[in-house]
Amino acid sequence: CHASTGYCWCVDNSGQEKAETRTPLGTQPKDCAKPDAPKTHCEEQRDRAQASIQERYPIAGVFVPRCDAQGQYLPQQCHGSTGHCWCVDSSGQERAGTRTAPGTAPVDCRKPDSAVSNNRLDSVCERWKASVIEHYGGKPDPKHYVPQCEPDGEFSPIQCYGESTYCWCVDQEGREVPGTRSHDDVKPACLPSVAPPIIRPVTRPDVTPPTNTDVTLLYAQGQKIGALPLNRTRLDAARSKTLLTLHGSIVVGIAYDCKENKVYWTDLSARTINRASMASGAEPEMLINTNLVSPEGLAVDAKRRLMFWVDSNADVIESADLDGSRRRTLFDSDLVNPRAIIVVSSTGSLYWTDWNREAPKIETSTVEGQDRRVVVSDGIGLPNALTYDFSSGQICWADAGTKRLECISPNGSSRRVINSGLNYPFSMVYYSNHFYYSDWRRDGVIAVSKDSSKFTDEYLPEQRSHLYGITIATTHCLPGSH
Repeated sequence: CHASTGYCWCVDNSGQEKAETRTPLGTQPKDCAKPDAPKTHCEEQRDRAQASIQERYPIAGVFVPRCDAQGQYLPQQCHGSTGHCWCVDSSGQERAGTRTAPGTAPVDCRKPDSAVSNNRLDSVCERWKASVIEHYGGKPDPKHYVPQCEPDGEFSPIQCYGESTYCWCVDQEGREVPGTRSHDDVKPACLPSVAPPIIRPVTRPDVTPPTNTDVTLLYAQGQKIGALPLNRTRLDAARSKTLLTLHGSIVVGIAYDCKENKVYWTDLSARTINRASMASGAEPEMLINTNLVSPEGLAVDAKRRLMFWVDSNADVIESADLDGSRRRTLFDSDLVNPRAIIVVSSTGSLYWTDWNREAPKIETSTVEGQDRRVVVSDGIGLPNALTYDFSSGQICWADAGTKRLECISPNGSSRRVINSGLNYPFSMVYYSNHFYYSDWRRDGVIAVSKDSSKFTDEYLPEQRSHLYGITIATTHCLPGSH
């Protein structure tokens, strides 16, 4: 057993862990003296959930069921990360009307359904799910589609057909997002459309300046922007802190203006673009709050005082002055799932990714929207992350489908693989011969050396949830950025 985490497992006579014997804290450890017995339905579901957390792309806040010593479902199940609780029947199906929100007393699962029917969290997803389960007599097969709901009743951003690899993204109404359908083992890169519930009391939004350092990584994590200082090229976890708390937001794209020391971000929940000074006590400022549906990637051109962003639902790329004025559409055609965007000030060039499942690509144009062309369209799958290597003049991307970090010259030549063992990258930035990317499987920041191609460092925030955009803030503008 591991003392600090509470995990236990069985080993063979050479000390090697026996497959499928690991149990988490609070569950009955396996009897390692007994021969392996067939798993119960609860044990199978629990082990699949744990595997999705440890080995694959995890759906945000994945639920791990609790089983008793005999492998049967405990009558009461709770979601560890949100505090929602509910009762289940012997097959693990949720009993209608038993779900309770965090901070409220759970129902007595020994009572019949009629005694708890007034506690139901009534949402579109839960109602749809209940009707489908009822339609199949309470026991739908894995081949049947059953809506997947978050603990707060909202639709999970990714929906799958039973236990298959047939998956797609949905909006907050449960409608399929065009261009996201997948039959691959790698699930589509879906973003939530509803901010997670706030469980504990919170303070007003505040900017907390990072400690006095030359270089700081800024990363978006749900309802906050975190600051992670670099010590040369190492991640200085001891000095990490929350830079900005934004309650009810889903911060996705993030960019930095080195001339005015301001951070910019897109908010997927409020459908806005915002900024705040990094100075102590600064207040967030909303720049754009109209005609945005799903604003994701964001880039700032400090030299020209412009910002650029993609909207993955409206399928457009737009630009505006840094105060939100003079907004204009650069492209509104031949885009399906645009995600990352960067601007190279020194050359006046834009680059962006499109993880269209049918034809993923990386494109470029001038900052004025001229000379649009494809840079890469072969050998890519889910190009989520994009950055620019000023030392070599190459465009580099991290792909959640191919698991590769690659670089290429803007003219399409000199393509090379830096690392082919990534997990599930989302956003990336380059600095001092290192790539720093946010990872959905590890829920952290990972560092890769360009010279050795090896992983050199990682930072895992205490609060475990998906990290989205990542950028770099410096006390002076870097070469080529102004």
